Amino acid sequence: MKAAISSLAMLLALAPAGCSGGGLAATLAPTADDTAMSRIAFVSKRDGNWEIYVMNADGSDRKNVSNHPGFDSNPSWSPDGRRIAFFSVRDGDRDIYVMDSNGSNVVRLTDNQAIDHSPAWSPDGEEIAFVSDRDGRPNLWVMNADGTDPANLTPTQVNVRWPGWSPDSSRIVYEFRSAIYVIGRDGLDRARVIRERTDLEGFFVGWPSWSPSGFKLAITMRYALDGSPASVYTVDDDGDNVRPIRTEPGQAFEESPGWSPDGRMLVFASTAEGSASDIFVADLETGRRVRLTDHEALDSFPAWEPRGFVPALPHE
Repeated sequence: MKAAISSLAMLLALAPAGCSGGGLAATLAPTADDTAMSRIAFVSKRDGNWEIYVMNADGSDRKNVSNHPGFDSNPSWSPDGRRIAFFSVRDGDRDIYVMDSNGSNVVRLTDNQAIDHSPAWSPDGEEIAFVSDRDGRPNLWVMNADGTDPANLTPTQVNVRWPGWSPDSSRIVYEFRSAIYVIGRDGLDRARVIRERTDLEGFFVGWPSWSPSGFKLAITMRYALDGSPASVYTVDDDGDNVRPIRTEPGQAFEESPGWSPDGRMLVFASTAEGSASDIFVADLETGRRVRLTDHEALDSFPAWEPRGFVPALPHE
């Protein structure tokens, strides 16, 4: 396994990206690759079972890329956008797989009697974090991107969920006992991000996602700040400045946030406009949101490709 950066102080101080306006595809954001529009992978039951789809970040050109009768879920992009990690039950139990972004060249990375799921590809492309109960209870694991050298990072914490990487690949954020934790890539320097607060109701349910700048997290809160709805929230990476992206009252269930490559927007699943969830994006500066999918079947677990340009939201 690649040598880890064990100190929390070594987090890269990446500058946050600016905002831009204009038509849907008129403005190119300053990302690693501005030659093509970025894409969003998500999971849908519109073909009768859980499949992985890929669409452009403006919602166009949706394609079923997993196209298999087995249960497929939780897509995670490789940093170059060429591959997608996911978990599937196509061979009998939940295991981690990777495939090309068009669905070809499927490779099984884990093969055991345990349940392996929730893969998260490191931004440097070298490792995949995932959740596994191969030691008896669900722990946070890391393996090389080819499936070799798996290691249990949280042997004393069980029932962990939803790993996500810091942008410099030195740390992993995850949920444990309805709180958000971070841990070093080598399993050291574990810390709780969200501590006891008097302005919080209920508990954090997780789905943490680290911003490209490294300074913020996006999380889902089933219960919320006093006077605010349950929603997707942003929070500083030290646990301060907790803010909902939706401020109006409502009972919509929102989850699984992911950042755009430039850090201006979040993609997430929401039931705000129907009984089944759809994929939405929201501009964090203006609060405006756009619905990208509109289908009677459930669409969820979106993942924004970490490269490509980000289309601006259309004018009202």
